Amino acid sequence: MRNQNNFSLQEVLNSAAFTGFEGGLLAIILINLLSFSGVSVGTLGATIAILIYAQTRRIIEKIYLGIIAGLTIAIIYFFPALQGKFIFTDILIIAAINGAGVVAVTALFRLIYKILARLI
Repeated sequence: MRNQNNFSLQEVLNSAAFTGFEGGLLAIILINLLSFSGVSVGTLGATIAILIYAQTRRIIEKIYLGIIAGLTIAIIYFFPALQGKFIFTDILIIAAINGAGVVAVTALFRLIYKILARLI
């Protein structure tokens, strides 16, 4: 049986992309529902923490990542009140940029980790 803590680089980057994309979508939803408040930021942080925990325990992986992202996109599309003043395509672009940013940060930290692991 495969060790749960050993993730390939592709799995790490896929999870980072999903977390960033989903985090962007959830931020837009929560800010439009609850305005920008401590409650919305706390709920966003808790939701992202649950997503990350589920990914590290391999509760959600591979195809489920796409299904969850697709459901979140569908919810935003079919409930225009969740879009706020954004156009739907703008929401997708914001989420995609957020996902790419998280992938870049994850790759940078993974590179730093590898360099430090070789030095120590």
